[in-house]
Amino acid sequence: MSEHILRKEDELTKKRLSELSGLSYNREIPVYSDFLNMYEQSLFNSLKFPNYEYSLYGGYDFAERRIACFREAAIDFSYPIVCIKITPVSLKFSEKLTHRDFLGSVLGLGIDRSKVGDIIVKSNYAYIFVIDTMAQYIIDNITRVRNTPVFAVYYDGDIVDCTPDYKEISGSVASVRLDSVLALAFGESRSKIISYIENAEVFVNGRLTTNNSYNLKEEDIVSVRHVGRFRFKGTSNTTKKGRLFVKLDKYI
Repeated sequence: MSEHILRKEDELTKKRLSELSGLSYNREIPVYSDFLNMYEQSLFNSLKFPNYEYSLYGGYDFAERRIACFREAAIDFSYPIVCIKITPVSLKFSEKLTHRDFLGSVLGLGIDRSKVGDIIVKSNYAYIFVIDTMAQYIIDNITRVRNTPVFAVYYDGDIVDCTPDYKEISGSVASVRLDSVLALAFGESRSKIISYIENAEVFVNGRLTTNNSYNLKEEDIVSVRHVGRFRFKGTSNTTKKGRLFVKLDKYI
């Protein structure tokens, strides 16, 4: 896609978000966007909405896909997000199902990607966050994921159960620069890491980051589109050669 087309799409996204803010202000009601991907959230974060409340949420803390809400400070509101649990009819005879499998089956119902938030897969079942108006339609119509018969229900249990698992990664790096820590997190070469950054695929706390020398701070959430994400847990000590031991929680 050409840079000109990308810039045009960026402006259309910003315009749409600004219009939602104006609608909320004029009608004095909370107004919500659809789910925004990381890049769209970065565009959202680049805008200014003076003297007005706005926030992002995806159904649980640290969700990757999130909805923007515009509102006056005193107005009560709740995000129009519902969690659905999709489970094989028989776990024993289920195929090995992935994020892509569940997403493909949901989108195969004719639902736009912007109506679907994060999908958390655990042991062949999945938690899917969706716009509330789409929830019953999905429950009524999804019967298979790949060749596996499934059923769907509203999930109203502990939100901790439907958040991503992670594994702790530790190792030494020359510094806490973004490129150094990314190389540790994903086991990629420096040239590959630089390409992610230069191609606008890296986000820190929901903001697009194109500076490979950015120094990560404790609790920063780093996402690389189509690769993965992690929470930077900080440094512990220093080696004799001056390298830093760092820890991070990588979502799996």
